[in-house]
Amino acid sequence: MLHRRAARGVVLMAQPAHAWVSGQMARAWADDFEPRAEILLAAEQHDVGWTDWERRPTFNAGTGLPHAFLELETAAHLEIWSNAGQRIEAMSTLAALLVSRHGTGLYERFHSLAQVQSEPQVLAYLEAEKQAQARWLELLRAGHGWGEKVSEESIERASRLIAAWDWLSLIVCMNESERGEVKSAPWTEGGTIDLEVTRQDEAMWRVEPWPFVGDALQVTGEGRLVTDRARNEQDMRCMLDAARVMRVEIRLSRV
Repeated sequence: MLHRRAARGVVLMAQPAHAWVSGQMARAWADDFEPRAEILLAAEQHDVGWTDWERRPTFNAGTGLPHAFLELETAAHLEIWSNAGQRIEAMSTLAALLVSRHGTGLYERFHSLAQVQSEPQVLAYLEAEKQAQARWLELLRAGHGWGEKVSEESIERASRLIAAWDWLSLIVCMNESERGEVKSAPWTEGGTIDLEVTRQDEAMWRVEPWPFVGDALQVTGEGRLVTDRARNEQDMRCMLDAARVMRVEIRLSRV
């Protein structure tokens, strides 16, 4: 769950809602990528593992709000990401592979090797997911019509694209900083692009250099607006049940 800063309070955005914003950004991406349909699906569903937790989020007594995604303990985070790929496997084997790689990539990018090795539960999660990824990759390569679409290079590029869209969406959905950066997003002919994102107001962000088609892009999300803090878990659940659904509109522009 994201806690989005808003003039009237806090907008609680579920992780799958933020992933939907990622998918909208992916659809407007100016640089070509293949296989497009499967990568778009994975971008839009990369947080599918959070669905059950978001229906009944845990309570943070320190904030009086549901836990934000960065506040969860490791065990809870691993439970969410374990089998995330399997949730989408029936739709697309490649999307399942990419969703799983996104989860393991979070631990590989944001945890040191020493941290990972000191936590058996993290090692067990990574091993199980790597085995699932190998199985999906084997299925794809033994299938028909995939070819270079499932080469090591193409899978890595797709994974890095999804990570870039994820980070860009997090910056604008959380709305807590004046600026942010997305480093080394894959770009034309094996290159990369570094994006700088600057907040203009509550709903407007400038992105340089401009990576989308057209001169501006509006993305839409959804959350629950809360203007108070809960005293306990039961109070939080009542607060969430009473919270109004809020449509979140974010405009990205080159100028």
